[in-house]
Amino acid sequence: MIAEPAAKPRTIVVRYEHAIDALDRVASILRRQRVRAEAFTAVASHDRATVQATIMFDSTDKTAARIVALLGRQVGVLAVEDWTSQTEDEADNGDDDSRL
Repeated sequence: MIAEPAAKPRTIVVRYEHAIDALDRVASILRRQRVRAEAFTAVASHDRATVQATIMFDSTDKTAARIVALLGRQVGVLAVEDWTSQTEDEADNGDDDSRL
């Protein structure tokens, strides 16, 4: 029996067009992948045309890649970034300023 890889903390940033059902569509992807968000923040731009959502959750590499791909195909999504590796690189190099 092959052991399933351990889930790791992830941080994904999604920028999308501000629309009535956009937040629900983003959240439904997590729900369908059976991923529970540890943190989910969504902030509208100053002109309210776009929204930036930051989502933190635990998942395997495969599930995280699937979530990023699914988010990228959503109507109205402008960009999806996986900040997980950037955060790990900063921690490895001592550049993490999150405690300032």
